[in-house]
Amino acid sequence: MSNIPTRKIAVTAMFSALSIVILLAIPRFPLFLPFLEYDFADVPIIMLTMMYGPVYGLIVTVIVCVFQGFLLSSSGPLGVIMHLVATGTFVIVFGLLFRKFRSVKGAIVSVVAGVLAWTAIMIPFNILITPLFMGVAREAVYPLLLPSIIPFNLVKSAGNSFLAVSLYYILNKITKNKMLC
Repeated sequence: MSNIPTRKIAVTAMFSALSIVILLAIPRFPLFLPFLEYDFADVPIIMLTMMYGPVYGLIVTVIVCVFQGFLLSSSGPLGVIMHLVATGTFVIVFGLLFRKFRSVKGAIVSVVAGVLAWTAIMIPFNILITPLFMGVAREAVYPLLLPSIIPFNLVKSAGNSFLAVSLYYILNKITKNKMLC
């Protein structure tokens, strides 16, 4: 009997806990607008996606989004939806590409595609959901897209991706390529 499924479950739980600890221990800070908060909780999610693929990354994304949205953030269900869509889109695109091209070059291509997908999907979601969150007309969101919302999504997704991929390769080298259990 193989212990691989049990190990994957345990590692997934550990990475979920690590993301939550990051949310609790490292202060989130606003970028561009007060409600656009940068946090590092996606770093373990991206690393786990590199290890086990997008399904496991999505599982941790759901856990972390629910925890953050209902226990740490004032954005509630709308914040959960936005975080889930943003990180979930990234995890799917990045994870599927990285699964196919497992190299440093593949990681770079996967990150670029994931960052672009995250940013692109958040444009219509911000147009739909931000008015509900801010209590304003949809037309009030359009002027915020280019100076604030789009740059925020680019900075957050690219920054967390760079950190996660760098940590993954550093830790993989230290553990002599044993990150893939």
